[in-house]
Amino acid sequence: MQAPDTQYAVTDNGINIAYQQFGKGPQNLIVIAGWVSNIEEIWNLHQFPSWILYLASFTKVIIYDRRGLGLSDKTAPNHMEDRIEDIKAIMQSLNINKASFLGYCEGAATALYFAANYPDKVEKMIVSGGFAKLTQTDDYPIGQSQVESARIVEQLLADWGQPNGLDLMAPSIMHYAGMPYAWAKFLRASASPSTAKSDLEMTQKIDVRHCLGQITVPVLILHRKDDRLISAAHSHYLQQHIKGAQLLMPQGVDHLPWVKTNAVELSGILTFLLDQQIVTVPDLSFEDFSKMYRIKAYLEKNQAQNVTINQICKEFGLNEFKLKTGFKKLFKTTIRQYLKSYRLKTAIHLLTNTDMPLDEISQKVGYVYANNFSATFKSKFGCSPRQYRRTHYRQ
Repeated sequence: MQAPDTQYAVTDNGINIAYQQFGKGPQNLIVIAGWVSNIEEIWNLHQFPSWILYLASFTKVIIYDRRGLGLSDKTAPNHMEDRIEDIKAIMQSLNINKASFLGYCEGAATALYFAANYPDKVEKMIVSGGFAKLTQTDDYPIGQSQVESARIVEQLLADWGQPNGLDLMAPSIMHYAGMPYAWAKFLRASASPSTAKSDLEMTQKIDVRHCLGQITVPVLILHRKDDRLISAAHSHYLQQHIKGAQLLMPQGVDHLPWVKTNAVELSGILTFLLDQQIVTVPDLSFEDFSKMYRIKAYLEKNQAQNVTINQICKEFGLNEFKLKTGFKKLFKTTIRQYLKSYRLKTAIHLLTNTDMPLDEISQKVGYVYANNFSATFKSKFGCSPRQYRRTHYRQ
């Protein structure tokens, strides 16, 4: 799909930071990427759009390129405080006082550092495939040894511009048609060879262990059990040193959080962010699970229109049986019932909080004729919309 529009925030020292914002929901979710990034090319990577649009079905998602990478200003190797300034600039540009965060790979360390030092700006924190410190030392034996680190760096940087590291980042889909080409193009658009090298060198110096005990916000830790790039032992360490942190460790070998994501991970994120108990449906694939939430958002966005089952099937590439059964299994209601309920919920809000004429409210919630709207409303609430407004209108 086409990437959302790219915008720019400017840091206090004049660095331009490229970002995109999209989605809907009660809270903002800032995604902090790992090693390299390009927020326009990433939309061409297999499975990324489904994953990020699932998140955008219940949050306002912000993705960005930190300074030095992708579409942001090219700068010298940056330190942790520089990365924090990038985030603060985006939040200021969007007038966001507080947000939730999802950091993956080395982005997890940035997220944890931010949570420890700016708790007043953080709602909740999700870290995926992350670490507090990457390399091995006497007081951190679970880190990568010098030999292992050197091997990984060589593997990632050798013959830059080819699909480097795909066997570590996303081994499950490395042979999918078009994926090696898309990954190589993404890497080239994200960083030059020297930038990629200096960024890896900075990553090996990261150590935020001293921050973990200071974190007071809710934290969810995700890590695939057999992650090829970052050992799950790092996430066990995080859970042991962050008070109250939850650890979710599903099966899997892929490091990138959007590759081969399953319903357990997706529902875990949703449950954590929205404080809701979410039903998991074992026979729904990741793609279909994600589509159901996007369909729900689609219905809400188009509540004023006469949306048909055929339109939804065509829009989301599903047959009618899978659409109806999947939606009902996940949300415990039919599409028609959900849309009716959402329309009435919108009508209640408009009747209570605005002086919008009843005819206009009727059309806004998908009823061409006001008398049909009134009949449906009265059947549900036992009074007409006009009577409801007299009783509940807020001056």
